[in-house]
Amino acid sequence: MLRPPSQQADQGAAAVNSAGRVPVYIVTGYLGSGKTTLIAELLGDPAMAGTAVIVNELAEVGIDQTVLSDAQGEDVVLLSNGCLCCGRGTDLANAIRRLLRRAQTGGTQIARILIETSGAADPGPIARQVCFDPQLRASLRYGGVLCLFDSLFGEGLLARDPVGYRQLALADTVLLTKTDLSDEAAAGRAAAMVRALNATAEVSTDRAAARAFLSAVESLAERASSVRWFSSAMATPPWAHEATVGTWTIRLAAALDWPQAEMAMRAIYDRYGEAILRTKGVVRTIDDARPLVIHGINRHFHRPVRLRAWDGDPETRLVLIGMAGTEQAAREIEEALARYCVVEEPCQQRDETRIFA
Repeated sequence: MLRPPSQQADQGAAAVNSAGRVPVYIVTGYLGSGKTTLIAELLGDPAMAGTAVIVNELAEVGIDQTVLSDAQGEDVVLLSNGCLCCGRGTDLANAIRRLLRRAQTGGTQIARILIETSGAADPGPIARQVCFDPQLRASLRYGGVLCLFDSLFGEGLLARDPVGYRQLALADTVLLTKTDLSDEAAAGRAAAMVRALNATAEVSTDRAAARAFLSAVESLAERASSVRWFSSAMATPPWAHEATVGTWTIRLAAALDWPQAEMAMRAIYDRYGEAILRTKGVVRTIDDARPLVIHGINRHFHRPVRLRAWDGDPETRLVLIGMAGTEQAAREIEEALARYCVVEEPCQQRDETRIFA
């Protein structure tokens, strides 16, 4: 089982942004949702200067690569030997290494890397391949997932191919496409369906939202720190359709003995990690007055980040998005965390914070 090594938490947002690691963004969505068209448009934007693109196509002849190369230049790599989510990731990792070496040799700087997946790809394994590769961790950081969702045909595609549930569940931003071809009611239904599946994601019909997400310098942890995503998850009613993905929330007011709570959570994720697609959380700990932000894909967790201050009342807030089995995992996590709640005021600051390792 691949796990990230134990490390100290980043001390605030500035530490993430100054680390010099290149952010990697995954652009996903069903075939025909408009991924290539969007990326080609964005590559002409000055805010996207320095962008490298990796395209995954199942066909031997890469059409998307031609389109993107025409829009951006030579920093487009085609991987046509199969779906990225199904392979061991060596071709993807090697492609990224080549991009980084070429930039270093040429004295240029890569501002970000976009991975455009095939329509059949699950972005979870792709994120794990890149962001938990021990040789790439020093050079890369996880930027997040942008999912394009077809407002005309998306619901029908979900019924036929459930990989779309995983694409939506892991998304940080969802762009609804083809809204100009659908009526307002259809777009509204699509937005409601997406929010019911993933209440933590920003859902927009404005392509500027996608540009802002992919060009941002803020870290994933900064975006995850807002109470907006947690409040949305609490308020969103269950989707009426028989979806294979659900959302569960956990909320605890008292501060946690985090080293003990972390060990208990690790054991739970060992049992349920493949069912839990995503975990986002802000944790209140007894050893530091600042909020600790955690973010995981399955049982793999990114480096936690200490933010400078709470954006509301200090409390632990977790959102889990996952398949069958996640509901039981959420119950066990809540029970485990409750055992390590401590009724005392946290001290001012301490830098050593473990991650799930």
